[in-house]
Amino acid sequence: MLSNFIDKFTKEINGIIHVGAHRGQEVQKYMEYNKEVILFEPQKDIFKELIKNVESLDKIKCYNFALGSKNEINRINRSQGNDGLSSSILAPKLHLVVQPNISFKDTEEIEVKRFDSLGIDTLNFLTLDVQGFELEVLKGFGEELKNVDRDSKFTWFIDPIDGTKALILGLPTWSNMISFFQEKKSICSLINFPVLKKFYIAIREKTFLFENNKFSIFKSSKTNNLKKAKIVT
Repeated sequence: MLSNFIDKFTKEINGIIHVGAHRGQEVQKYMEYNKEVILFEPQKDIFKELIKNVESLDKIKCYNFALGSKNEINRINRSQGNDGLSSSILAPKLHLVVQPNISFKDTEEIEVKRFDSLGIDTLNFLTLDVQGFELEVLKGFGEELKNVDRDSKFTWFIDPIDGTKALILGLPTWSNMISFFQEKKSICSLINFPVLKKFYIAIREKTFLFENNKFSIFKSSKTNNLKKAKIVT
């Protein structure tokens, strides 16, 4: 999906900032576009591997610290079981439920910096892989964030886990929710219930239910009076 997006907008992209670069798994793809690339990876042992992987490549700068909303020394919770890919400054919670094979047995002291304190020219394509710390990273861009392109007539809204309490309690009613809008108008939406093995999909003004390995048209009430409607939360 990332490469498809870059393919579509490559003429408008002047460079790429990747926060949470790990070992640089996406770098070879980035190099196909001949763009400047800035990589941030705070884990020291992972960063050493990152440097080895990109040392022969041009137009790449690497920094061994995290980005956040303030300049500080913090600790990152290191994940075991997936080569540190799930490591996060935030304390692991849902990760322990959703991916029980991943554990967090130790922490590492890391440096965290605001992007706008670095004196680095802002490139206009930003990739974040920071395990829930995205908002803090964006806060640290300050006024520099206006240089990151985010104008598009298309918008995706994604809620990877709707019904967190149900998930933690082991109930089957949690879901994944995705909506796609064009210029503030809904094009399609999906509500997926993985445990119940069913999903609802709305395309324009029609809604379908997939259940028991078949699709059916889902009809909802047309009332616009809340007193006559059934509401489920």
